[in-house]
Amino acid sequence: MSKKVVTIGGGSGQSLLLSAIRDISGIEISSIVSMFDSGGSTGRLVKEFGILPPGDIMKCILALSPDREKLENFFKFRFKKDKKLRGHSLGNLLLLILNQYSGDFVKAVNALSEAMHIQGEVIPVTETSAEIMAVLENGDEVFGETNIDVPKSKRSPVKEIKIITKDGKNIKASRRAVNAIKKSDFMIISLGDIYTSIVPNLIIPEISEVCKNYKGKIIYIINSLKKKGETEHFESKDYILNIEKYLGRKIDYAIFNDVKIKYKKQEEINLPIKEDNWEGRTVIKEDLHDDLVDYLRYDSKKLGEVVNKIINSK
Repeated sequence: MSKKVVTIGGGSGQSLLLSAIRDISGIEISSIVSMFDSGGSTGRLVKEFGILPPGDIMKCILALSPDREKLENFFKFRFKKDKKLRGHSLGNLLLLILNQYSGDFVKAVNALSEAMHIQGEVIPVTETSAEIMAVLENGDEVFGETNIDVPKSKRSPVKEIKIITKDGKNIKASRRAVNAIKKSDFMIISLGDIYTSIVPNLIIPEISEVCKNYKGKIIYIINSLKKKGETEHFESKDYILNIEKYLGRKIDYAIFNDVKIKYKKQEEINLPIKEDNWEGRTVIKEDLHDDLVDYLRYDSKKLGEVVNKIINSK
């Protein structure tokens, strides 16, 4: 019987994770995707057309497609000359067109997923239009994923993340997302920025409740680098403790990219926990660096091998 695996996160980090695990045999993948992106092409389409953010969804659909290598350049193509289209990716515009045709963003996502024969399912975490707000330790408030993610100047650390809906009502999780978590054997918290890609999903009430009572195993993939304005003051254990605060329970596995190289300043790297077992959590420390790039990034093949060992050892 296939094991059900649910992943939670944003676009770039989660698309790398999906590329890593999509070919693991004997699993069924459900990818729950953050819906709070507000930058670039995605942000412009949200403001102009009122569509839910398409960018992260598109990345995850592409990552699960068996034809990813053939389609990647096509869907990531960005228009340059036309003023109205400049900066928009073909993939984002295709989701916009399908959304306008069907009148429903989820139907658009499902139609594109089916057309691309993806190996799994991609689920928006919510169908509610909303943005995130960060409350800083000095009391300041920062609105919008892009402004939180890319500080314009040195600022106080993030203390809390809140979700603000466009209509002022309470945000609701996708029923499919909640059911996918309930039915899964493994939950993988994707690498990605904690306060913009991960935490916003976990504070949606229905998601929070199902995570608190989750009976499966939870895997958390730690970022290779600290993030200015968010985690620059974190030690390795802070990542885990922060995520667990929102999950309402302990994780079972923490995966670290234990790199053997220097990247700019050594202190920017998240150094792994020294223990192999830390208070009941299994800590996996391996050099998972992608040797084909000159910056720090997980290698999807190496990461897939580690996740495969965890899933298929049970």
